[in-house]
Parts: sequence; structure tokens; C-alpha cells
Amino acid sequence: MPKSIGPLTPIGDALKAHGIETGVRIDNFSLHTINTGLVPNKTMNAGDVKYHVGLDLEQILGIPKTRINFDETEYMLSSNGFNFVFFSNSFFFPGAGGAKPTMLSRLTIESDIDRFHIEIGRMNPIFSFMNPLFCGACFNGTQARNAFFPGPDASAWGGRAAYTLSPTDTVQVGMFENDLYIFQQTNGWDFSTANAKGYIALANYMHETTFLTDDHPWKLELGAFHNSAPNTDPVYNTDGSSQVFNPFGTPRVHQEGITGGFAQVRKVIWSPEGSRGNFFAENVAVYGSLFVTPGSGISYPVEAITGIEWSNFIPGQPFWMIGAGLHYAMVGEQKALFEQQFRVLLGGPSVRTPQHMFDPTIVVRFPITPYIIAQPFAFYFINQDQSYIPAPTRQKDGFFVGARVTFLLGSLLGLDSGFPPK
Repeated sequence: MPKSIGPLTPIGDALKAHGIETGVRIDNFSLHTINTGLVPNKTMNAGDVKYHVGLDLEQILGIPKTRINFDETEYMLSSNGFNFVFFSNSFFFPGAGGAKPTMLSRLTIESDIDRFHIEIGRMNPIFSFMNPLFCGACFNGTQARNAFFPGPDASAWGGRAAYTLSPTDTVQVGMFENDLYIFQQTNGWDFSTANAKGYIALANYMHETTFLTDDHPWKLELGAFHNSAPNTDPVYNTDGSSQVFNPFGTPRVHQEGITGGFAQVRKVIWSPEGSRGNFFAENVAVYGSLFVTPGSGISYPVEAITGIEWSNFIPGQPFWMIGAGLHYAMVGEQKALFEQQFRVLLGGPSVRTPQHMFDPTIVVRFPITPYIIAQPFAFYFINQDQSYIPAPTRQKDGFFVGARVTFLLGSLLGLDSGFPPK
């Protein structure tokens, strides 16, 4: 997107000339359960403002190819958030928002040394591993439920190192603390490691081509993760009894942690002749993702996402896109048994939670103005579980709809050149 000429353009240009990059973006989510959840017809709204500052230390201090990144998220007023999550929680919708009004999202220093790219500080693995940007509605749950990444706007201590094999191929490793306390109970400025429960280690291989050199570009991510923290069994105590019916027993703990692998791919299968060199060429792309987490007591051992998207079909409007997909997740046998037992404990029927959950998806993206981008979506949840809040009855199958609206405020004001929604 070309830089706008806004009221703060002189300030933005002056900052850029001195090695300071700024950005401001507003996101708002409106969600509605039409006929699904424990209690259908629930609505919520949540928004946030994301501030970004980048310091180019080569310009400022003469340190070659080094920069400091700072991102802060300020949560706007949320409407009916707790009530909505209480009646609608499942693997497909884990919740939204932050524990505090603001959240430190990133504070890192990164540098390029020949083919190496290194970044350390407070960051989120989601930016570099298991990245959700392979489609317009790719929100995998493995990040939160198995790997235990920080929330999407939160950060943890960590570092990553990437090595460029070629212009299209990169290998990368990273290690981050596993500290739920920081992003569930604080605003992220608690730099202590006192509540860390082990580490999250990741590795991946990335291949990516673009329309600059490829008529049908594609990208691929192959990776693995290991969370060293002990994993509490969903059902059993050490003596083999149920945690539901014997809550004073000692829960069984799997000391080996959690290890999994993942693969994601996106491939343009059609674009008009002469598309090479046009980053906003009309195209049809297919995508697929697979997340596998084997082991004893894993609540969600398999997750898969697949679909197709048609983009840039309106000339001069690069943000137009329409897509359809299918999201699948397997509920672990012990997790399904836990939910069944808990329903009985609460006076409900002894009905087993299905182990195969499905979520057909339709998503559209379009610009309302050059600086406001809307993304409505519709999901149909089938056999969804009750991830956090068990109830006497299972959640109903049905439609879950919503919309994300992104306002590129920094671009409109002239502070930055704008960036696509993430």
C-alpha cells in the first residue's frame, strides 16, 4: 500500500529519516452464536489498538543491520466477553482479549549477520513458527492447547535464529519460556521468570516463492515443537481413579512433556497469464495444515485445516478475497471421557463427547475504504467439545458468525506505509 499524505506525514517522515519506524492499527471483533453453544444467541464485541515502534540501530548508532522492536496492545472496551466465553467455549473458540487493559506484545533486538537472522527478548513464537497466515481464517488451536504459546497479543522471554539457505528457503530454531502466569495474570511487563514452567523449543523449515519470480507461487512450513513442562492427565489419578469422581486423589502427571509436529502449505493453482511481477495478481490458491501431537493424555492429538481462496478478483482492490475451508480436530479419548464423567457429576446424562469435531468455514475480506478492511466469516460447529467449562449437556451444533474490522490508522495519518492485517 502506498504511503498516504496525512496530517502527520511530516512527523512520520522525520522519524523515518532518523531511524524510527512507527505504526498504529486498530482491530475489532464482533461475534455471535446464532444457534450453537450451551446457550445459543449470544453476542460479544472486543477490540484493541496495536502500537509499533522500530528503531534502526544502524541509522541511530551505526550498529550494522540491527533493530529494536516494540509492540504494545491496548484493549478497547469489550461487551459481554466473559458471558460469551462461558456459554461458547470450545477448541474452535478458546476465548479473546487480555488479562489487563494493556499488554506488552514484543520487545526484542534483532540482527542480520551474513545469512543468520537472530532475535532475542520478549516475543511470541506465533510470529515465526506455526504461523496462521496460510489462509484468511487459519486459527489453529494447537498453538494454545498443546504447545502453550502465549496469547496472540502477549509475549514471553525467548530467542530465535534463522539461517537463509537460499532466497526462498530458510531453517530456524527457537526457544521460549513456558510461563502462563505472565500473559494470563499480568500486563507483560513482569520480567521475572519465577513462574516459568519449563521451556518451549521449536524448529522449522520455510520455503516461499512470490509472484516476483513465480507464476504460481507457493509456501511451505515443516516443523516440530517440544514443551518441557509436565502434562497433567485429563482424567486419571496416580491410583487409576478418576479425577472427577475422586477429586482428592493425586492427578497423574506425564513428566515427558509434550512433543508434536506440524506442516502447512499454500499453493496458487491459477492466475492469469502475465501475472509474474504483479504482487496483487488475481489468483486461486489451495491450502492445508496438519498438526499432530502424539502421546499419553493429550487432549487434542490431531488437528487439520484445508480450503481454497480466490483473491484480488476486483482490479485495483488487492484486499478482496473469498474462501471456503474445513477445520478438523480430534478430541483425545481421555479428554472425551473426562467431559462425559463431568456431565454425570453435574446431573446430566452419561453422553460421550464425540472425538471428531468439524468446522466448515466461509470467509470474505474486502476494503471498506483504503484504510479500513473488513473480514466477515461464518463457521458451522459440529461435535464441538467444552474445553474449559464443563456443563450438564453438550454444546449444540450450529452457526457461529462474526466479523473482524481492521483500521490502518497509522497509514491514514501518514505515520507509516500501512501493513496488511495479521
